[in-house]
Amino acid sequence: RRPWYQHPRITEMYLSADWWTLYISLLSFGLAIILVFSIPLDNSEEMVKYLVPQPMHWTSNPLDAWNLYNLIGVPLLLLVFFGMYVVSLKCMGKLVVKNEIREGETTIVSNGNMLVYTGGYVLLATLATIAFWLGRNQWCSEN
Repeated sequence: RRPWYQHPRITEMYLSADWWTLYISLLSFGLAIILVFSIPLDNSEEMVKYLVPQPMHWTSNPLDAWNLYNLIGVPLLLLVFFGMYVVSLKCMGKLVVKNEIREGETTIVSNGNMLVYTGGYVLLATLATIAFWLGRNQWCSEN
């Protein structure tokens, strides 16, 4: 008789991409709740709108969209999301590390997917941040 955690339905819950989408969404929501309730706010209505780090509205100078909080917060937030992404890939078995034994020596061989997944994440995160930054322009918001 197999243990309960090796049941096919249980293992499907941490091997399926559909389930990991749900887990990452719940973790992201929890992170947003922590940010909202842990950061002290002054009475500035502007700061409340940008509590979760993101580019702010700007009109003529694109650098007006970034203050120190957002400039540090956005990369940190993307690193947290990348950590969740790597954990999900590892649990789904997409990052496979194999041990190879050759005549008395053991080598660890990776399938090289980590570099591909990292590059893809960095590319998409960069494009999404730039698109969101440009979309916060006053003219783009109105038209």
